[in-house]
Amino acid sequence: MGTYYNQPFNILVIEDDPMHSKLLCLLLEKEGFQPIACGSGEEAMSACASHEVRVAILDLVLPDMDGVSVLSRIKASYPEIKVIINTAHGSLESAMAAVNREAFAYVQKGGDEKELINHIHRAVKAHYEDYGRRLEEETRTALSRLRSKVAETESLYNGTKAILEDADFNTTARRLFDICSKLIGGAAGYVAMLSEDGSENKLLFLESGGLSCDVSPDLPMPVRGLRQEACKSGTTVYENDFSRSEWMKYMPEGHVRLENVLFAPIRIDSKTAGLMGIANKPGGFTDYDARIAQTFGELAAISLRNTLSQENIREKERRLRQTQKLEALGALAGGIAHDFNNILFPIVGFSEMIREDLPVGDPLHEYVDEILTATERARDLINQILSFSRQAEKEITHIKPQFIVKEIMKLIRSTLPATIDIRRDIDPDCKSILADPTHIHQIVMNLATNAYHAMEDSGGVLSVRLQNILIDKDSEFKEKLKPGSYVCLTVSDTGEGMSPRTVEKAFDPYFTTRTGDKGTGLGLSIVHGIVKSYSGDIFVNSAIGEGAEFKVFIPAVESRRELMEEKEIVEIQTGNERVLLVDDEEPIVRLEKQVVEKLGYRVATCTSGVDALEVFKKRPDAFDVVLTDMTMPNMTGETLTREILKIRPNTPVIICTGFSDKISLQKAREIGAKGYLLKPVVRSELALALRKALSGE
Repeated sequence: MGTYYNQPFNILVIEDDPMHSKLLCLLLEKEGFQPIACGSGEEAMSACASHEVRVAILDLVLPDMDGVSVLSRIKASYPEIKVIINTAHGSLESAMAAVNREAFAYVQKGGDEKELINHIHRAVKAHYEDYGRRLEEETRTALSRLRSKVAETESLYNGTKAILEDADFNTTARRLFDICSKLIGGAAGYVAMLSEDGSENKLLFLESGGLSCDVSPDLPMPVRGLRQEACKSGTTVYENDFSRSEWMKYMPEGHVRLENVLFAPIRIDSKTAGLMGIANKPGGFTDYDARIAQTFGELAAISLRNTLSQENIREKERRLRQTQKLEALGALAGGIAHDFNNILFPIVGFSEMIREDLPVGDPLHEYVDEILTATERARDLINQILSFSRQAEKEITHIKPQFIVKEIMKLIRSTLPATIDIRRDIDPDCKSILADPTHIHQIVMNLATNAYHAMEDSGGVLSVRLQNILIDKDSEFKEKLKPGSYVCLTVSDTGEGMSPRTVEKAFDPYFTTRTGDKGTGLGLSIVHGIVKSYSGDIFVNSAIGEGAEFKVFIPAVESRRELMEEKEIVEIQTGNERVLLVDDEEPIVRLEKQVVEKLGYRVATCTSGVDALEVFKKRPDAFDVVLTDMTMPNMTGETLTREILKIRPNTPVIICTGFSDKISLQKAREIGAKGYLLKPVVRSELALALRKALSGE
């Protein structure tokens, strides 16, 4: 009769009478069931644990315990088993106890066999009905979980898709928040970014869920309460009774009412960089919601990291373009320097010759001196341009900075608009410093330009002060500077001032608050590097609306000679040796020939390095010294020098150049040259170079 099963259906027979147990087993086998016989309560419990028992027939009188106790133990451990009481010694009390302990049926031994069979089949049917209900419930639960999993998977897919599609973090964060809050079921919320120290957050957006909210997303909010817990722990936290929680005291006035809240951290490199908040979910949040929000916080972190990486790439590209511009500017500066120095050379040379030929007391002396002064300034200007493009030789020497600053102030006054009032306080007795004059020029010009840009729109006062300062134990700068004497340059303005963050980054390379056509972001960085290279330091004091003040400290030194003071009159040295003069510029050749001949030398000229080498090969002993230009077509001065020294190694060679990135004083010496001159060359420099080369100094 096995109509309710397709496989053996185990029925447990718990009977201590062997004869009755055997009869029951035969009856069950006849009906198609699989009987399992047990003679005691303990055997019955073991059988339930080791076999899949669905129905049990239980005698109330057993050798080790009463049947009601066995029934209780079976129902406690295996509630799905249907237990039929079959006893000959039952009483009303035992029957009531069995029913109270969920016995399925109660049958007296010795009664109608069919009654027991009917109860057994009823128990089997009830078992399958229960099984069907459980299966249906499990199916419904599985389907519900499957739908949730599908929704979760779809949401995660959409979240991942948002990361790949959206160009910036703000847009992606909004999409991720919308997807996550919809999946979880929250009505309100926001995404906020934390300040660098994590003490405040600023909302990217605020979704009030349709309720009125007076809190502005633009206002930063302190990170405390439950938000602080999420930030510190790095895990999602939630509170389902927020209105009565301890966190309620931190709610700002005008905030939308919150019944429950959840905060998921957005973490980068083990540090919380932002928060995703979701609120007002009907029924409250669960651990499942927290897990989902944590995942979306991680997706937001990926988006933020991608955005930062893209910004970093763009910044590197911008710096590369800027570097390429500077390199192009440097190449252009070199070409301008070469041509401009070649133009200046005849002006300087002929002016000196005119001055020499003028009678004593002639008023034209004054005019010629002005021409020479102008050409000297032009030469210095070229050196400054080359220094800015990092192509000039650095000359570290003792200088009086007050003379340089005064000259620069004249230049600044002529370039700044009348809306900028320039005030200067330069101590004429400032001590000397050990530096390159061009570096000092760069420092003053960069700081002055920086001040001008701060006042460009509204005008103001640019103040420049130069003074001696003694740093001792009582100085406010003693923490950064070693004790001793310093020259202090102070450049201040009455402009818009800087925020603390701008002050902090002021000396970072490429950091600038100006638009792309007003600066490279290198000025203050260059100044900082120069000052540090001289064992000095620079300090900035500024606040929004209060202007800015920069103080530059450079160590003072004792000097026996100083640049920029009036030059002593040096006696021009002459000679009568034979000079081979080489330059591709004919005006320069004519000038140099006249200058050198006036010094007493005998001069042969060539306008080509190739021609000069042929002349020297034919008569190597006909020349005592060779004066050659560096940059010439077909053969450079460097190549000519090497070839001449191959022919006659002890030949003195002087290399002269308007500018070349292929030659320097050090390299000229390395190839064997005895002298190195930068155009335009004044007569005294040329005379001295010739004598030094000929004497072997």
